[in-house]
Amino acid sequence: MAEDYTSVSLFPTYKTFTASNTTATEIKLPKKCTYLELGSETHKLYIGRNGATDGEAMPAHKMFIPKDNIKSIKIGAGLERVDSIFVQASGGSATVCIELSEK
Repeated sequence: MAEDYTSVSLFPTYKTFTASNTTATEIKLPKKCTYLELGSETHKLYIGRNGATDGEAMPAHKMFIPKDNIKSIKIGAGLERVDSIFVQASGGSATVCIELSEK
């Protein structure tokens, strides 16, 4: 099930949610969000965009974030801006910590 943060208007904002190891969770981003940082203390995470769908398995084209690490992602602007990103745990379920920023 998607995590909808489109109504967030104060930055930075911190959120946590549980990601599954079988399906991708969509993170819907607020319009003013220009940076996203995410990671998990206990599990490697997979993140993706192209070809990913909420509630489906993560596609072959993805990136990973090792456990106990944070990845910073600059969100594009204008026509290049994405409205969401997808995350999936590598094993079991993982608590995903994120920071939404406007830098």
